[in-house]
Amino acid sequence: MIGRAFVATIAISFGLAGCGGSSTPTRAKTTAHPSRNALPTPEQLRPTVLTADDLGAGWTEIELENPAGQICGIQPLAAAGTTKSRASFGRSDDQAAVFRAGVTAYPKGTATGAVSTLRAATAACSSYRLASTDAKGAATETRVDVRTLDVGELGEERLGLRLSVPSLKQVILYAVVRRGDVVTALAQSAEKPDVAAFTAIVAKADTRLAKLVP
Repeated sequence: MIGRAFVATIAISFGLAGCGGSSTPTRAKTTAHPSRNALPTPEQLRPTVLTADDLGAGWTEIELENPAGQICGIQPLAAAGTTKSRASFGRSDDQAAVFRAGVTAYPKGTATGAVSTLRAATAACSSYRLASTDAKGAATETRVDVRTLDVGELGEERLGLRLSVPSLKQVILYAVVRRGDVVTALAQSAEKPDVAAFTAIVAKADTRLAKLVP
């Protein structure tokens, strides 16, 4: 069976780690709208992040590390001065199943560029090789094939990707939705992913984000 940590590392590479800024695992009780000149705090972002209940039966929140990763030669959605909130989920009946959800607030005007850079990189890249380690801890490279994924008309702009890892017989569905200067990113790994269920969850995440950024 494929280790959860390795599959999670692949999922992390798809824009859920980022760089710069701060994050928190603490869930706020209410959603406060940020002022025009201030970024939402991690506490304000947390209610927009999906929970295990949103994913359905069998999912539970888990702790995973958040190393930075790359896709098609770039660190996706990276920008300085951001604030973010993230959550990771797994299943006891499938150690390879990982769902990662993150919401990131960007300095004014920079979220569009972050999404555009990722869009351009993946449009020009049909596959790439991801540095990783095997079960024995030895350095290796894993090929990741890149295809687009239709996630519907959500937010002000959106990007969906289907990333296949042939050597692991795993597929990772990935979606980004931007509203204003706030971006939600979701990634789910599975051997045979349910695309319809994933896109429904993406829509749910966008509905939640719209409460923060109408």
